[in-house]
Amino acid sequence: MLPTMLGQCPRSAIIASQVRDTTDSTPRREVRDQRRHAALMNTLSPFGVTAGAGSLRPADGVTLPHAWTVDGIVARPTSNGAQMLHLAVAVCVLNDTFREARELGIPVTGAVVTADGAFDDEWRSTGIVYTLTVDSPAPADVVERLVARVDDVAEIPRTLRAGTDVRRSTGR
Repeated sequence: MLPTMLGQCPRSAIIASQVRDTTDSTPRREVRDQRRHAALMNTLSPFGVTAGAGSLRPADGVTLPHAWTVDGIVARPTSNGAQMLHLAVAVCVLNDTFREARELGIPVTGAVVTADGAFDDEWRSTGIVYTLTVDSPAPADVVERLVARVDDVAEIPRTLRAGTDVRRSTGR
């Protein structure tokens, strides 16, 4: 289950950003970042997902084409509907990070997003939480500005925050 902070937050999606400083590119720093991400992955519920691209692209998972990076996105896991719901948020945030960075002239070499959430007894979502880690040589305050902009413009989180009607079509 997710932390109780979900119920205390006025938005259905919360952003917790982690800015990776690439001015120190020693292998030790890279290992520390990988360990931090691995620890975060171990805290996800069975519905949690990760999507990454560029320098923060996970080594294993489902590879999806990506307009912003050569090697595409790696997403994991993607085996049930709850994970796909959360993956929609993660991929949207990931794509918008690269798009908005380009528009703002902020270099981004990689990004990884985790998204997780829970469901009540009737399988209604109780909220979605995502984290965004950005690998950029830009100063931390510039990357924080990018992260805030992505949170404002990312279409899937915005749609879910506003609520949406989903109906089965009876037409053919």
